[in-house]
Amino acid sequence: MQVLRTETLSTAKHAAIVMAARHIFLERGYAAAAMDDVAREAGVAKQTVYKHFGSKAALFREIVEGISVDLLSPVAVPVARGTDPAAALGALARRFVTLVVDPVSVGLFRLLVAEASRFPELAEPIFHAGPDRLVRELSAFLQRAHDAGHLSVENPRMAAEQFFGALRGNIQLQAAFAPGALAPEPYLAYADSTVAAFLRAHAVK
Repeated sequence: MQVLRTETLSTAKHAAIVMAARHIFLERGYAAAAMDDVAREAGVAKQTVYKHFGSKAALFREIVEGISVDLLSPVAVPVARGTDPAAALGALARRFVTLVVDPVSVGLFRLLVAEASRFPELAEPIFHAGPDRLVRELSAFLQRAHDAGHLSVENPRMAAEQFFGALRGNIQLQAAFAPGALAPEPYLAYADSTVAAFLRAHAVK
């Protein structure tokens, strides 16, 4: 029982450190984030932070990877054949735009841009597992829709890039430069309009 209680306490401390570090890294960036502050906010000793993560860089990697998974997991492209393209693209666009203006997503975007040169081994895998994954999935979806005669998409990869690029528009930059000023609701109509334009451009003649 004592071992179980010790493991439970260790798990709770680990979670507290993660939550504290997530808040501090997003708010201050990597360079200004101090391990002393992480320990203080988590309610643990500084040595405990190092015992769990080994270094500030290792803690940063875990935080960024965890945030990326949490944010991107709801934004998935349908894989089932026969899915209605209009409905699927409409739902995907709304989820994506909501993600773009999410405060945590904005914080992560700014953090990755600022630290890409310091952590190139981190930024590239996250790009491939996140934005590039969505493009690959949408490209496959558009190819299936083209083969089924639902859409006319001669270059699915380019069309997928254009789809997400159009949805980002200036929204991502506006969210990054004016944090806290955006809410998802005003951009849902923008997402719907973008999908309508995309469907017209790729309608079967």
